[in-house]
Amino acid sequence: MHYRRMWENWSDFSSRSTRPAFWYPWLMHLIIIVVLSLLTRVTAIGLIASIVGMIYSLLLIVPAIAISIRRLHDIGRSGWWLLLWFLPIIGWIMLIVFFVQPSQES
Repeated sequence: MHYRRMWENWSDFSSRSTRPAFWYPWLMHLIIIVVLSLLTRVTAIGLIASIVGMIYSLLLIVPAIAISIRRLHDIGRSGWWLLLWFLPIIGWIMLIVFFVQPSQES
């Protein structure tokens, strides 16, 4: 349900996303990427799985940014905080801490 909603709201950068609405799609992405990675090891379908994985990753960019910005809005932060992603390790840790925080009241 949350995974489908993430794809449906791929262009919504202004509303809010709760913790489950943020983390369940990321769990699904992890499962999909692991399965595709395992399939690339199989020689018969490895190339196809690799191409599908690349296409999936490209299609995921905008919805992932959108849901991350919505999650930041849900904790009372600006979407600009997502730029911490470009600060290796420290920025990533800070974003994870932000993403696990409980929602704030409107």
